[in-house]
Amino acid sequence: MFSAVKALNPKTFENPKKEDSEGKLIKKPNDILLTVADHFKNKLRDENLTDIYPFQGKPRPLNKPISQAELRKSLNRLKNNKAAGDDQINSELLKYAPPLLDKTIADTLNKAFETHTDLNINKGVLIAIQKRGKPKGPPGNLRPIRLLNS
Repeated sequence: MFSAVKALNPKTFENPKKEDSEGKLIKKPNDILLTVADHFKNKLRDENLTDIYPFQGKPRPLNKPISQAELRKSLNRLKNNKAAGDDQINSELLKYAPPLLDKTIADTLNKAFETHTDLNINKGVLIAIQKRGKPKGPPGNLRPIRLLNS
């Protein structure tokens, strides 16, 4: 049965192949991962930049707090059928949630600005996708995509 299904499905899957900086072929998945990670680390991280430190000063509320209506308007703009981020919350859950959630999120955001609390909403997952029309091989033929949380 397995051979019949295999014969009907002509797709073949190859192990990914990448080249290092010297042009040598890398076959081990862990070595490929390290090579691609180093490539994007060098491309996307500038060691000369200084970190941006959080606001230093007396905590105070916003002049115009975030309203439920503003939040609802933003949530309604989310697109359906998108993959969830690290938080595992699909956009549909936020988009079609009851109004109580709007109030809770707006209050949480306003409180965060008022007390200078870090919400860690700037994290995401970086993945590499093969550039269209480029041959497989060097990491330079990959493009980074950042999957953000909802």
